[in-house]
Amino acid sequence: MRLHVGLVPVAIAFALLHVSARADDLPTLQMSEGIQLLTGGETVVHDYFLKTGAWPPNINQLYTAASRWPAGTYVQFIGSSPSADGKSYGMVATMKNKGNGIDPRVAGKAVEIWSSDGGASWHCGPASINPVDPQYLPASCRESGAP
Repeated sequence: MRLHVGLVPVAIAFALLHVSARADDLPTLQMSEGIQLLTGGETVVHDYFLKTGAWPPNINQLYTAASRWPAGTYVQFIGSSPSADGKSYGMVATMKNKGNGIDPRVAGKAVEIWSSDGGASWHCGPASINPVDPQYLPASCRESGAP
């Protein structure tokens, strides 16, 4: 196998660019774990609402991922609660604190999904408490107005 010497600098430059882009994307990738864990609870909440006509009092009793401590590689815990007026329901993923391999830009920060129609549709964005900077969330998860 022969390697074309002229391609080596191009390959090295591409590899360095790829590593650099990955380092900048690290907070978003870590926050994506939280979003993925939260969206796993959507169906459980919707089914509960359809059966009872009320929001679940505690997602931990219905959704296995929410009962784990820590909830994931980067997510410390998942919490949930209905809004004060009972019209909406939110689930929050809070990232682990500094250390533990978490990027310091998202350490201890939270992302939230919420519904106001019995779980039929969901919104996603920075949590109302200890919110993550929206730049570290995918474009589809930058809504404001979490309950």
